[in-house]
Amino acid sequence: VAWAENTSPDDLLTALGRHLAALPCDVRIGRLVVLGAFLGCASAACSVAGWLSVRSPMPKAWNAGQEAQRDALRRKVLRGQGGSKSDHCFWVAIMDEFLSAGFKARRAFCSDLGLSFERMTEAESTRAQLLRGLQSLGFQKAEADANAGDWRVVRAAVVAGLYPQVANVERPPPKYAESIAGSVQVQSEARE
Repeated sequence: VAWAENTSPDDLLTALGRHLAALPCDVRIGRLVVLGAFLGCASAACSVAGWLSVRSPMPKAWNAGQEAQRDALRRKVLRGQGGSKSDHCFWVAIMDEFLSAGFKARRAFCSDLGLSFERMTEAESTRAQLLRGLQSLGFQKAEADANAGDWRVVRAAVVAGLYPQVANVERPPPKYAESIAGSVQVQSEARE
């Protein structure tokens, strides 16, 4: 691209690029947040972005009771609303429950579900920072959260924001078979 003397750097950015440049996060997370605001689920998108920005607040459950409570929360909040199989929607539900608990009750909430309180607090802080960034860009809370309860919209925002890194295919290591000509790679099956 040839640089004209009368061209400013802002003229070279798209509208999405200008929004991303103003947010305090990397491009992948910022795109999720901005597209979530455009689709009307800014709070949910910021919750997912908060979880993706920190080390996972949800380590493996220490005991079966914690795993059972996680499953009960998933069924209670997400069942029948199109988000029951989405980890990202579950993260939003956990963050919403975390925020609705009083400050003192948050630590007990984390302990009951086997969550790291410190990481949840860090994810909540990142979420709040991103929401403030959206407000500074001119997104009003009412319109930016118009579809907040619709898990289909949340899933659409996550897919659109994280594309092309939506899925990770783990291929099995190659296997070899002996033949007269030497070792030959054996075709892997889809279920491996």
